[in-house]
Amino acid sequence: MTDIRPEAVGVTIEDVSLSFGTTQVLKGVSLTIEPGEFFTFLGPSGSGKSTVAALLQRLYEPTAGQVLLDGRPLNDLDVHYLRDHTAVVSQHPALFDMTIAENIAYGRDDASMTDIRRAASAAHIDDFIESLPLGYDTKLGDNAALISGGQAQRLQMARALMRPRELLILD
Repeated sequence: MTDIRPEAVGVTIEDVSLSFGTTQVLKGVSLTIEPGEFFTFLGPSGSGKSTVAALLQRLYEPTAGQVLLDGRPLNDLDVHYLRDHTAVVSQHPALFDMTIAENIAYGRDDASMTDIRRAASAAHIDDFIESLPLGYDTKLGDNAALISGGQAQRLQMARALMRPRELLILD
C-alpha cells in the first residue's frame, strides 16, 4: 500500500458565492488551506459545510468567485482527473452487501489483507472489526444494517485511505 499521506495540495476559495435559482446558499466565502494542513469547517446545520465540500468536488460550480487547487482554477481541471485525486467520506456512507474487507478494499483489486488492516487501523475501526466473530470476513448486510452510522463512516474512511489522494474531504 502506498503511504497513507500522499503529497498534499493547497486549496484557496476566493470570494465564492453560490445560488440555486433565487436562493443564495453561499455569499463571499474565502479561505485558504495550505498543503498538508488539516482544516475544519464548523457551523450549524444548513450553514454551507457540505456545500463547500461539494464545490471542492465540482459537484457545483460557484456563481461568483473561484476555487483554486494549488493555484489552478478548479474548473480548469478535468473533472475525472480531479475526482481520481480526491477521496471523500460523506455523511451517508455507501457500503455494500459484502464483507468488511471487501468494502474497505472496494475499487482496489490489488489490495492485500495487510493493506486493508493498515487502512482500518488508520481509520480507528480495526479493534471493532476484530471484535466481530468473523472479523474482516463479516458480511455487512443490506445498507450495512449490522453496524452503527459512526462505524459505517469509519469503514468508508478506511476505504478512502486505501486509495490515498492529494485531497481528502470528510463531510
